[in-house]
Amino acid sequence: MTIVGTNPDAAIAVSIPTPLPCGCCIGGFSPGRTYRVAVGGLGLMRVSHSVEHGGTRSLTHVWVFFVITLLASAAVVYVIGYRLDNPDAAILAVIVPSTVAVVMAGVTEGGPGIRRLLRFGGSEPISARLVVVSALAIPVLAFVAMGIGAIVTGDAYEFGMPSDGLIVVLPLLFIAFGEEYGWRGYALPGLQTRHSALTAALIVGGVHWIWHYPAALIDTGVPLDTPFWLFGLFVVSLSVIVAAVFNASGGAVGLAILLHFASNVAFVFMPLLPENTDGELTTFSIFVALMLAVSATTVLIRGPATLSNKAPAT
Repeated sequence: MTIVGTNPDAAIAVSIPTPLPCGCCIGGFSPGRTYRVAVGGLGLMRVSHSVEHGGTRSLTHVWVFFVITLLASAAVVYVIGYRLDNPDAAILAVIVPSTVAVVMAGVTEGGPGIRRLLRFGGSEPISARLVVVSALAIPVLAFVAMGIGAIVTGDAYEFGMPSDGLIVVLPLLFIAFGEEYGWRGYALPGLQTRHSALTAALIVGGVHWIWHYPAALIDTGVPLDTPFWLFGLFVVSLSVIVAAVFNASGGAVGLAILLHFASNVAFVFMPLLPENTDGELTTFSIFVALMLAVSATTVLIRGPATLSNKAPAT
């Protein structure tokens, strides 16, 4: 039995050699598997099998992925949105994270790495509870924020269908798929091999926020009339929540896609953003505060090492 990682803010990874001379298990541990030992509340230790989602992915691979994704996305926005003066078409930048992730996985991990990356589910069946949480958590928080906002501002909110109708749902789904195999499918598991789940989620959230900046310069890809720093707080808090669900599901990218999609749907169909409330920023500010509160509560209850009741998906 070999301890392969002892980062003080992360779970300890324990590797069981294979094959064992006797062909048996050590105290219930299986040969050839890696386990994470996380210290929970009251010093209780929790042991569970680490999901080997990232294969041979290293921190260097993850940071190379970040750099390539940021530069390639900025180039797409510059060429299409600025030089060709077509900001709407700059949405094509959303496919860059997942595309770069697939290429990186193929180059560094081969075919098996690509197959692991593109799995929709995790290491175990996705529970109905996690599906409901992923689909409804953000819209419910948006409803609560709207209720508080109505009390604070005295304004009544009206729901309206976008001019494009329900067809707008397709681009929202396209965005979620185009991004999440990169942010959560590739980067998050790689970071969690050396960092706690919280640290990994904050890094992914910070990079994801910066990734939006080139598009923000041409008023696309981010909410209009919204301070970029406030939008960043939303992105980072969402990253913590997504990481918690991702780990609880054993690394299901499909749930990350659903959470991302649900948040975009809330932005488009609910009078939450300043661009949908005549520039009024109160409601969105309340919404971001609720997001931060939920993410902080998740950290306090589940702990920064895993953000869930299971080992981080790596």
